[in-house]
Amino acid sequence: MRRRTLLRLALAGAVGVPLSGCGSDARCSVLLAYFSRPGENWWNGGRRDRASQRPRAGRGRPPAITNPLASIDGYDAIVLASPIWNVRAPMIMSTFTERYDFLGTTVHPVTTHAMSGLGTTREDYARSCRGARIGAGLAVRGEQAGSARAEVDAWLRDAGLRSQRSGG
Repeated sequence: MRRRTLLRLALAGAVGVPLSGCGSDARCSVLLAYFSRPGENWWNGGRRDRASQRPRAGRGRPPAITNPLASIDGYDAIVLASPIWNVRAPMIMSTFTERYDFLGTTVHPVTTHAMSGLGTTREDYARSCRGARIGAGLAVRGEQAGSARAEVDAWLRDAGLRSQRSGG
């Protein structure tokens, strides 16, 4: 399973199922905002495939988001998922977080990494997601993404994004 598959698994587990911790009706709306790209950076300590360097925006300009949402109003929880590069999420994630008002939402960071776990995403998102509560995060080593289904399911339940009754 590649990173994108891991992210789709997290989304499938979070959207459209009974949720807990999001209000009296035990349902909430969850937005998955993620950045991914083909290839792998590190695999058990060595480079693999063609992606040995991270993509960069042109000369100090922040990268643009294709088809941005007009608003994130109406979402109770937002999962921000990306790889980690040098303990930080890619610049495109900051472009996203600085664009919206997160008041009243809970932000859950999800990362794939070589060795830095969540890196500084909790702190970075606490600064850039104005008004958000930073919830439980999930960090998965890139080379272990293929066997992370049980870990993702447990995290969804523990983070309150999936109830015990939802069947998975």
